[in-house]
Amino acid sequence: MDEILKNIYPAAIQQYQQQQLIKKQQLLQRQQILQQQQLLQQQQLLQQHQQFEHQQFLLQQHQFEEQQFIQHFEEQQFIQHRQLFEEQQFIQQQQFEEQQFIQQQQQFEQQQFEQQQFEQFEQQRLHQQQYEEKLQQQYQQPFFTDTIDNVWNDVIPSVATTTYQHRHHQYHNLDHTFDEGFIASAVDDATIEDFLGKSGVVPIPTEEPSHEVTLGKRKASEEILEIDKAALARQKRLIKNRESAAKSRAKKERYVSGLEDLVKKLEIENKQLFEEQTERKMERLKQLRECIIPITEQPRPKPKLRRTSSL
Repeated sequence: MDEILKNIYPAAIQQYQQQQLIKKQQLLQRQQILQQQQLLQQQQLLQQHQQFEHQQFLLQQHQFEEQQFIQHFEEQQFIQHRQLFEEQQFIQQQQFEEQQFIQQQQQFEQQQFEQQQFEQFEQQRLHQQQYEEKLQQQYQQPFFTDTIDNVWNDVIPSVATTTYQHRHHQYHNLDHTFDEGFIASAVDDATIEDFLGKSGVVPIPTEEPSHEVTLGKRKASEEILEIDKAALARQKRLIKNRESAAKSRAKKERYVSGLEDLVKKLEIENKQLFEEQTERKMERLKQLRECIIPITEQPRPKPKLRRTSSL
């Protein structure tokens, strides 16, 4: 029995040692496999990390380019807004200058019109004064230089008619240049008594209602004439002011329509530039997306657990 045990024991020990060696070899193989897997995973992680860093770099570059593009676009918009603002200020300044020029022109025309009116009034006053002086000189001088005998001889019925007609024609021609209406009325109302009174034969009565009436009519007609002239001048001035205002309005409308067309043209150009910039931006984004490498995460293999029997 002891011999049998002695023979079996070394064999069991040897078998056990062999099993232990096999287990060690298996463990070494597993460790090597695990190390290889770890290396592969590390390499994959490094590649993924590099890809991620590259993508981050591309994204940062893209963001930087986008920021530059946005900044450039904002600068262009700011420049365009500033240009529009300057144009509006220039337009307002021109409109203000035009209004000032129109006001100055109207003031100058008003001054000229007032000066013309004053000159016309002065001329009328001078003419009236000269006319009154001439009338005064005329009425102060005697119309006839004949003697009383000649006058009485002229009154004779055979010669009275011709002499009166001759004197009447002389008197009418003398005063016709000064005041036609006044002299005509005076001559029409004249009688032989007036003729004799003017010649000095018969004393002139103190009361002269007809002469006062004619002078009153003359003054009234002169006042009416002055009023008519003032109304006509006022009407002419109103017509002239309306014509100048219509011309200035038409000029302003043409100028404003031209500015509106320019603003519309600039707005259309701004819109076209904005559309072109957006198209370029989209094309740039598309190119950047095409340059980016897609990352696909591979699933990690699950570790297989094996049951090992240990003696």
